[in-house]
Parts: sequence; structure tokens; C-alpha cells
Amino acid sequence: MIKPGLAFHPGRYLANALKVKWRTQKELSEVVGISKFEINDIIKWRRNITPRIASRLWEAFDVPATSWLNLQNMYDLFLIEKNDEEISQKEYIRERVQELAYA
Repeated sequence: MIKPGLAFHPGRYLANALKVKWRTQKELSEVVGISKFEINDIIKWRRNITPRIASRLWEAFDVPATSWLNLQNMYDLFLIEKNDEEISQKEYIRERVQELAYA
């Protein structure tokens, strides 16, 4: 289980990094070739970090693409663990694995 404090949308990190290194979302957008709407959507948690975006952000912030993608994956897994349907499915899987192990 992923603890809530360890999982956060990478847009939160991007918003903080942007304040330190760049003046505006538009400036970052022009430099990395990602639309300012994509940048804003990431910051507002409406869009996920993709490998393409992670690769470009690596160049802009000197944060490896794998770090951006790990933040995204941790957040996605955290959301899955909170989803009732996924919780039920995982319980079913555990039961079936146990049944098959003793068959």
C-alpha cells in the first residue's frame, strides 16, 4: 500500500519547479515544445506525465525522465488502491490464488 504522503500528482512538483527555474508556464512551454495548455493541465492535475513530456521536462529541469514517470506511477497506483472496484478485484484475486494453491 502506498502511503498518501508519498504519492502526489507530478503536477504539484512541476508547479514548484516552475516557480524556481522559469518565470511563466508560457516560457517553459516555448522552450520545451509542449503547449502551455498541456503544462497547465499537468499543474492542475488534469493531465498525466507521459514519456514524451517526461523526456522534455528532463532537459528543462535536469530531473531524469524516470523520476517524472515514477511520480506519475506512484500517484496512479495510489488512486487505484483507493478505488472500490479495484479493491474488490484484488480481494477476489487473493481468494482465487489461495483456492488454487490448496487445490
